[in-house]
Amino acid sequence: MTYFIPIFLFLSTLSSGLLIIIFPKLTKKTFELLLLGSGGYLFSITLIHLLPHVFEHAHNCGDIQVGHYLLFGFFLQLFLDMLGGGVAHGHTMCHCTPSSVSSTILFSALFLHSCIEGFIFDSCSDNVMLLAIVLHKLPAAFMLTTVLYHRKQSNKKIIAFLVLFSLATPFTFIFSQYLSVNELVTQATLYKLSALATGSLLHVAIVILFEANPEHKPTKIKWLALFASVLLALATNQYIQH
Repeated sequence: MTYFIPIFLFLSTLSSGLLIIIFPKLTKKTFELLLLGSGGYLFSITLIHLLPHVFEHAHNCGDIQVGHYLLFGFFLQLFLDMLGGGVAHGHTMCHCTPSSVSSTILFSALFLHSCIEGFIFDSCSDNVMLLAIVLHKLPAAFMLTTVLYHRKQSNKKIIAFLVLFSLATPFTFIFSQYLSVNELVTQATLYKLSALATGSLLHVAIVILFEANPEHKPTKIKWLALFASVLLALATNQYIQH
């Protein structure tokens, strides 16, 4: 089992979250472009790379009703968004997370979402999905830190939350690999979890694309960012397959 994926996931997520402490005045426009690009890439990779893998493995394992788990993952993420105020897809950059949502509940929702993502790599452990998850987790970590920072939490508490959040996906990845290698669960079970995680990511990607253009009037620079993200997804997918 390679440890490159969990280490890279941890360090990239942690570094992104620390940016708000080091550079607390990152402009809203810059963040929106980065968020739109990550959403475009994530949505494209989910359609052209992850979904085909999920259905292929489902077919190889027999009928495991993969569509049911995709659907469950989609609505599970909707529920987590209700708890976490949409931090997983950068919602708070445009609309403040309700103050009635405690920092602990917000973090718990985001942490559970990150844990679910770790199961994706069991059905698709390659650099395409690694890049997709990293591009998604960067704004999520940034927004988590932003919310805690503006709620006047101490740097010690912010960093503690950020480290735990950064460990969530790598831990689940290692755990799923351990279960698979030692045959503690069936491959069908792991593919069901992968399908659930895929449904969750699909929801995140769709919401990012819609919220990046709430008035449905994207500027030229936003179109350029979206177009570039789709081309990057096509290029990386083509490269990996060859």
